[in-house]
Parts: sequence; structure tokens; C-alpha cells
Amino acid sequence: MKRGITLILACLLLIAVPAMHVFACTIVAVGKNATVDGSTIITHNDDSGSADFRLWIIPAKDWEEGEARDIVLDCHNYGDYGINGDPWENPDYGKGIKMGEDPYTGHTYAYFHCRYSFMNEVGVAMGEATNGLSRRTEKGLAAYNALFADNKGWIDCWNAQDIALERAKTAREAIEVMGYLCETYGWRDPCETMDVTDGNEVWVFEAYGKDMWCAVRIPDDHFFIAANSERIKYIDFNDKAHENYMWCENMVPFAIANGLWKEGDDLAKFSPADIFCPSGSNLRVWRGLCLAAPSMADQFAPTANAATELPQSSPTSSCPSRTSSRSRATTIREQSMTSPCILRQVRSETPTHTPRSVQSASRRAAMSISDRSRHGCLRRSEESAGSVMAEQTRLT
Repeated sequence: MKRGITLILACLLLIAVPAMHVFACTIVAVGKNATVDGSTIITHNDDSGSADFRLWIIPAKDWEEGEARDIVLDCHNYGDYGINGDPWENPDYGKGIKMGEDPYTGHTYAYFHCRYSFMNEVGVAMGEATNGLSRRTEKGLAAYNALFADNKGWIDCWNAQDIALERAKTAREAIEVMGYLCETYGWRDPCETMDVTDGNEVWVFEAYGKDMWCAVRIPDDHFFIAANSERIKYIDFNDKAHENYMWCENMVPFAIANGLWKEGDDLAKFSPADIFCPSGSNLRVWRGLCLAAPSMADQFAPTANAATELPQSSPTSSCPSRTSSRSRATTIREQSMTSPCILRQVRSETPTHTPRSVQSASRRAAMSISDRSRHGCLRRSEESAGSVMAEQTRLT
């Protein structure tokens, strides 16, 4: 039933395979109205050949008043979360470094802890792509000096995802938790892009360094892809209710104070991705968008800058012309990085038989990925002879 989704995701995996071992994580997110059965999809492939991929189930816990959770940098680096039976009691953090504690009272959810923690018991799921900040340009060097020269933060991607999955019952809450951690303790890791879903909403969260972070809700009929470069290029600072955007209140003042933005400039052109983690073209992002919406290939060159030139808003006309007439006409003002209506329409464009070359490459690629949607993982499907298919598997 989902061969269209199968082919799109298999081809995206093919894009990532040649770049293995060279900093090539790719994430994809799909809104519920862009899939055939109304599922949301988020993915994450990890290209590491030396990481700790053991899987732990961290149990739920009720925290009493006065208790605090350890905040540990590098906490997924060959620790042992089952050595004493209960990972909350005398945990072995391996090569991790305890930075301090975060006071917390209340219930936390059970979740899967692996190379990157990816889903909790109530169906909140997330992935990530680590992004490089080049210091070879004046712009990049200025951003690096502002964010990392004197960075004493406690938060990295690993502990941010762990704590978010422990405390959040929705994607929106996960964003709020990670934003709180950035602003309270400071982001010390490289720049990150994370895709988060709860089966209803899909969000993209980006952290840049210190207390700088922002997040965008992906429209329900949109497709998103990121590949080791920041992608949030627009924030609607008038969205005071944070229905579709969330951000650090210090973001613009910080950029001005550090010479990254001029006071009085048009905030509609304020691009967090380009200001805090400037990059260049990204063939994986361009190719992913073209696979999902073929007309993109005519609109944007492969050399298009992923942070400034790839689509800010992508109306339904970007979908195949023979199906765009029945798609929803949704245009989100200046909304980044996404192309709408795609997988529902692309399904009719794709062959009913997956080519053997794609099947074979997909089997190899599947060995190195950790993909998931709300209630399950992207897994090799018997129906498609080893190709990767998104299926919802309900937790009980």
C-alpha cells in the first residue's frame, strides 16, 4: 500500500550511503496530510561506525520533591544503564561527564535509549542531524566566536533528547523542554537539527550554541529534509502564541550584540540557520526535495544554498502537475525548508515494483539507520523484499 513512500525513503537512503563515515546524517519528516494513511513520519540515520548502538529501555519514574536529575555531557558514550538493574540507581555514565543537576518533581516516561534516544512510551519520537559550523569565512568565524569561544554550557544533543523524552507527552512539549534546557544551562554541542513528532504534529528544533535555539512546526501537508546543515530560515516573531514557531527570546538581541545582525533590519529576513550556522549548498537536501516534489529540480539548482535559497514557501504548484489540482492549497508565509502535498501524490508517480538496485542498496543502508515514526520504526518490509517502508506499529 505504501510503495510510493518506500521508494522515496529508499532513494533518500541511497543519497546518504555514499557519504558514510564523512559526517553524513540525514533526517526526513513528513506531516500527517502528506502520507497515504495519515501517519506522521520522522527519520534519523546515523553514519557512525564506532558508536555505542546498544539499546536500553529506561523505565518510567516518579520524582519526589527535592530530587534532581543528573545532567551529563557525552552520556551515550559507552555507559552501562543496566549494570545495577535500575538505570536510575548508581548509573554508569561511561565516558560521560556529570556537569550538574536539574531539580525535577513529577512523572517521567519510559523511553528507548540508544546511540540517540528516539521514542518514549507515549509516542513522542525524534531524530537528529549534527551540523558543521565552518570558520573558513568571516561570517562563520564570527558566529563561532559568539557561540563557542567562551561556551561553558551543559547541554548536548544526547542529554537534551533524553530529558525531552522523559518529560514530554507531545512534540510541542518536547520542544519546550529542550528550549528550557538551552536557556537554563546552555547548549555546548555542535549545531543540531532535530525532527520531532507525536503522531499528530511534526516540529523541527534547532540549537546553535549557548542559549540560542528555535523551532518550527512543519505544516501537515509538507515534507522536510535536513542533512548536516541548519534549515530553519524564518521565524515569525509575531506568533506570540507560539502556534507554529518557538524561539529563544534573547535570539535577536544576542545576534545584534555580537555583530551577526544589524539592529533595525527587517526581521522577516532574519534567518537563524544562516546567522548562527552559515553553510553552502547541500546536494542531499536538494535531491530529497526533488524526489518528493519533482518540479523542484526546475526551480532550484543543485548548488542552491540550503539555508538561504531552498524554498521558504512551497505552494502546491510544486507538486506534479497532474495531481496538484486535488491537493490542498496551503502556503505558509515564508515557511522554510518544506515542500507540500508530496508523498500522497508521488505515490501515483512511482512504479509498483521497486527496482532491484534500490532494494539491494536499501538493505545495505538499513543496516546503519535508526528511523522511527510516532508508534514505530521505519523497517525493512517483507512485502517489498528488503526495501525500507514506513509503517505504524502501535505500542501496547
